[in-house]
Amino acid sequence: MTPNKIKLDEKDISIIKHLSSGRARDSLLQISKDLKISYDITHYRLKRLIRNGYFSRLMPQTGKKLGGLRVTQAIFELKQLNESIIKKIKGLAFMAMGGYSEKFVYLHFVSENHEEYLKKLESLHEIFKENLESTEILHWKELHLANRYPLEYAL
Repeated sequence: MTPNKIKLDEKDISIIKHLSSGRARDSLLQISKDLKISYDITHYRLKRLIRNGYFSRLMPQTGKKLGGLRVTQAIFELKQLNESIIKKIKGLAFMAMGGYSEKFVYLHFVSENHEEYLKKLESLHEIFKENLESTEILHWKELHLANRYPLEYAL
């Protein structure tokens, strides 16, 4: 967590609530119309909120029309997990979600096609190399994307 450098007012809180209630895919114009705040103020405030750490990560959401998009859930069992492996995994741009324990690494990633899936899996195996003991992979046939957790509960 990073200490926040700005104090929130009503407009900032309304933007945060709006985005966290499943509308983060809306355009800035739509957000400004919904909140009855000018476009320029919405743009400025949102950039300021992001810059000051009020959003830990912005992830593009694919919506409900997934087409060929596939989500892969993978569990890798390793002989030994070390900091260099964790650092390499955290540096991967395609990782959607992940976690680890003493010997296990649990990851989610999204692929548009089989070729992309194989490239991502190959890059993960390259990180683990001879340290890998086993791999469990789950593919979801149908997918429901939870938009995001509503921040109203935290505010």
